[in-house]
Amino acid sequence: MDHALERRYARLSQWGDVAHALGLLIPLVVLVGWAIGSDAMTRFFPGVIQMNPLTAVCFLAVGAALWVRRNEDGPGALTVPRAVGMVVALLGLVVLAQFVLGVRDGIDRVLFRGTLGTNAMALNTAVCHVLLGAGLAQLRRRPALAEAALTGVLLVALLALYGYVYQVNLFYQIGQRIAMAPHTASCFTLLASAALLGNARRGVAGRLASDGPGGGITRTLLPVILAFPFVTGWVLLGGARGDLFDMPAGFALFTVLVTGTVSVLVWRHAGILDHQYAVGRRLEAEAHQARDAAQAADARFRDAFDHAAIGKALVGAEGAWLEVNPAVCLLLGYTEPELLARTFQDITHPDDLEADLELVKQVFNGDIPSYLLEKRYIHKQGHIVWALLSVSAVRSAEGAFLFFVSEI
Repeated sequence: MDHALERRYARLSQWGDVAHALGLLIPLVVLVGWAIGSDAMTRFFPGVIQMNPLTAVCFLAVGAALWVRRNEDGPGALTVPRAVGMVVALLGLVVLAQFVLGVRDGIDRVLFRGTLGTNAMALNTAVCHVLLGAGLAQLRRRPALAEAALTGVLLVALLALYGYVYQVNLFYQIGQRIAMAPHTASCFTLLASAALLGNARRGVAGRLASDGPGGGITRTLLPVILAFPFVTGWVLLGGARGDLFDMPAGFALFTVLVTGTVSVLVWRHAGILDHQYAVGRRLEAEAHQARDAAQAADARFRDAFDHAAIGKALVGAEGAWLEVNPAVCLLLGYTEPELLARTFQDITHPDDLEADLELVKQVFNGDIPSYLLEKRYIHKQGHIVWALLSVSAVRSAEGAFLFFVSEI
């Protein structure tokens, strides 16, 4: 396999490992914070929502299941992720059902009830748990469905993170319900990414690592598409809020910058694709010329074989006639199908067979390159035909025997 491709596989796997480790560390710190009563450890950032302890437990369970799945042939690699995914999805569904039924003190408020206060699981958090659990449960059986669910997790979680950066409550809070905490959104992003990057040889990550033009374009464009609008929008929004310019001017500037950047990227990659297309056309033309040359050479060989004045034949290792020309058929009195149904042993005079077989063995073993033997064949009509036989072997580039070439 190409070394560059292997390096990309390894790099994606390393990024997945980093996301996996962080996705385990954050909820572990939160749970310790709930256990010892540390407000800073449960919030991570001053003034933001605390991560719900049940959410933290779900994150740790998903992280542990992804760890078990790292060895796809190991014990529990199939059953543990499925079981954990189903439980996490079920917990998310229960929280959603609590909201529909108007239950205020439900399963998300069981852990650390004495210090939990008003904390509960957010609705968008419950939705992400359903999607994350479903994606984890279906990673092996229905990878396309799993990737769709995990992509949904990324969209909801990234929307929440955008909301915190841009200070847009609608992106991380549904109605008057409790909001998704920023470190909760971060964990969803990390664990969903770890699951998608868990096997870089297929699916989303396989496309990222691909040697094809699609992989190259994705690796180049995706970071820019994800980062540039986000950073540019945040900077321009800050400028508008700081009265450096008004909101319409900031929006217009954002549009111009994004349009210009995307146009440059499209133009650049159009040139790359045109170059690859030209190279492909040239290689296709060269392959066509080589194919035509091979066909012409084969036709010349066939003409020389069929119209030779002496008998020519290709013979297998066990003595079967593989191909014979008309001169052989005329010499021995058999039609081509009749000869191809026989071996040379069948029509060799018994008194000459042992010497012929010994020489054939030596050529086959490579002890001698060829031999010349005067021998007797038995004609189809029963009489003896004397002939001078020349035999050599054709071998592959690796030296493996292919067939004998006989001239009679």
